[in-house]
Amino acid sequence: MIRRAIYYIICVILLSFIGIANARDCLSVGAGDGTRGVRGYRASWEHAWPTLTSNKNQRFTGYWDLAYTDVTSNETFDEPSNDHAVIISASPVLRIPFKLFVPAYIDAGIGIAHLSNKLIANRDLGSIWVFEDRLGVGTLLGAKQSLEIGYRFLHYSNAYLAQKNQGLNLHLMIIGYWFN
Repeated sequence: MIRRAIYYIICVILLSFIGIANARDCLSVGAGDGTRGVRGYRASWEHAWPTLTSNKNQRFTGYWDLAYTDVTSNETFDEPSNDHAVIISASPVLRIPFKLFVPAYIDAGIGIAHLSNKLIANRDLGSIWVFEDRLGVGTLLGAKQSLEIGYRFLHYSNAYLAQKNQGLNLHLMIIGYWFN
């Protein structure tokens, strides 16, 4: 547990230097649960794309996401299984902003991920290289819309490029800060 806390502190410190150096970057952290009782913790750096405007009323934006995700399971299984995996991922994410009562968004993206173990919580992902699919919703708060609060659904699988493809899902609540 102490080792994981040190990893998170190092990630946040390193990512904070990147966020300060660039004009539109975000540092975010998240936590949540997933498939077979796994618990996930995530730290990510997001770098915004330029705004793409299709018409006056609708904007499409996006960002690059580089993340460190720590997945653990406290369950015991009859078959041998790992109770811990680290996931390093990179993904382009399309963001569709809209306004309800506050500025909100919908995110969708598909990227690549590297797992430290292909077997976690008795789920065989078939390969240490998998895809990370995501859907998310959230809001941006503050005068500069710097504070981000949201939900992300993450799915890890190899798209049947390996013999086994049991997949792993995570449901994360996230909080982030955009450096403007």
